[in-house]
Amino acid sequence: MGINTEEIVFNLMQKVADKLEEIEKNLKSKDNEDLKEVIQDVKTIKNNQLLQNKKNKDFEVRVVQSIEDNLSIPTVNNYKEYSFLGGNSTFKKKELIILLFGVVFLWSSIKYIPSFFTSYSTIVKEKEDYEFFYNYIFLKQFESSKHITANKFLERIQQKDTVLIDEYHKLLDAYQYERRKQQLKEELRKLEKNDR
Repeated sequence: MGINTEEIVFNLMQKVADKLEEIEKNLKSKDNEDLKEVIQDVKTIKNNQLLQNKKNKDFEVRVVQSIEDNLSIPTVNNYKEYSFLGGNSTFKKKELIILLFGVVFLWSSIKYIPSFFTSYSTIVKEKEDYEFFYNYIFLKQFESSKHITANKFLERIQQKDTVLIDEYHKLLDAYQYERRKQQLKEELRKLEKNDR
């Protein structure tokens, strides 16, 4: 049994060695094909890289040429810019509000103050005329009768006597009616003169 075992082991070892050689040959042949594929891939990549480098170089030359062609002398502005609004403004918010208020005030004063003074001067003139008229009537009444009724009327006006106010409106309407009537008669006379 011992001899047979050694032979069996030897045969087995021989078969293993043969099989290993066969596998090694297969691997070498496969490695060569794989290696050839890898080398071919590397060559392709290298050719692509060289082509890309050439394209990059051409592009770089065109960019440099374009920059040189379009190179211009920078312009220099010798003036200072002032910004009225925004972050670079020379004015602060409070100053702008005060300035805006001043402009609005100035505009309204230019627009409304002259008319105010005109109407005020008209009112002052009318007041002076009525005061002069009242004083004249008052003094004439005093001169003629020494009895002044104008004071009674003034007191009734100050007390807002409704009877006096109604009488005043009736007299005013009658006066305006008569005055308009006289104006129309005058216009009629002028028209008749012009027709002849």
